[in-house]
Amino acid sequence: MMTAERKSVYDSIMQSVLFDSGRFYFLYGYGGTGKTFVWNTLSAAIRSMGMIVLNVASSDIASLLLPGGRTTHSTFCIPLQTDETATCNIKQDSLRANLLICAKFIIWDEAPMLNKNCFEALGRTLRDIMRQEDERNMDKPFGGKVVVLGGDFRQILPVIPKGGRQDIVSATVNSSDLWKYCNTTEYLSSDNTCKSDEDTELQSEWFTTEFLNDITCSGIPNQKIILKEGAPIMLLRNIDQAASLCIGTRLIVADLGTNVIKATVIT
Repeated sequence: MMTAERKSVYDSIMQSVLFDSGRFYFLYGYGGTGKTFVWNTLSAAIRSMGMIVLNVASSDIASLLLPGGRTTHSTFCIPLQTDETATCNIKQDSLRANLLICAKFIIWDEAPMLNKNCFEALGRTLRDIMRQEDERNMDKPFGGKVVVLGGDFRQILPVIPKGGRQDIVSATVNSSDLWKYCNTTEYLSSDNTCKSDEDTELQSEWFTTEFLNDITCSGIPNQKIILKEGAPIMLLRNIDQAASLCIGTRLIVADLGTNVIKATVIT
């Protein structure tokens, strides 16, 4: 089913492909939220126009769910052992290099489970290959290709032998320099104190924007949250007690606006 949220994602990516804008996306969502549906719809639409779409996944099983899907390592010849300088084993003017040049769109599913070095290796390789078409591509992420990553960071993360939590976090794709080019959607909470507190004895200079944004504790909303239609949420303050909109009320997200979230009370 093409919900309003999926349609928004579809339209944004399709526009990037049709206008060859070379944008980089990450579609975040846990299992069952419809990521595969979006992949299949995009692939069918773009291929119906005679364009090449490369569907890859970080695992064999995930690749079976994609039309014509293959693993990332077999498609891009990514080395099994990667570091900060790794590149893909693809030679200039080879059949695989020409395939990458002709490809209009790349879908990479289950991205969070691979080390960020894999994405950076592909990025360096594509920039080197695509500069033959235009020297300016050398300065664009993934050589100017439209690339969409997908997955759930709450599932399998990169495996770092004998590595601690910090080592694993540092190896994820959102710790890569490429992440600053990625298009994401975030909802931000307030980052300043209430003006009614100005007349109290509290010293407002203590509550800097950075300090407020770093607070993550029960009862206080995080500064950044990622939501989707159909997700359950809970009110943390009284809005309209007569209408049962009070602390603890559970709701289902119905629509996500720029500054307003529309939700239905769970009865």
